[in-house]
Amino acid sequence: MSPQLTQHKSTIMGFPPRQKIFHLIIFICYCFCLGRAIDCGGNHVTNIIVVDQQGRGAFKMIQHAIDSIVNNNHRWVKIHINPGKYL
Repeated sequence: MSPQLTQHKSTIMGFPPRQKIFHLIIFICYCFCLGRAIDCGGNHVTNIIVVDQQGRGAFKMIQHAIDSIVNNNHRWVKIHINPGKYL
């Protein structure tokens, strides 16, 4: 009679329980690192551009505000968009 090999009930996809939990923790940590955004916190903003449909800002259209930023700009520029429907 040959010995029967039994698989542990908590083994999923070939990983033992501890190894599965370890891989899950590594995956979750990796996802948090990818989702982190860089924010200047407003401390280094050198220019604030206001977009307003009513004309109370520097521009009435968002694309014009974006286009006003010079190429190869190495400084933070904040574009503040006032409420409205921009098409």
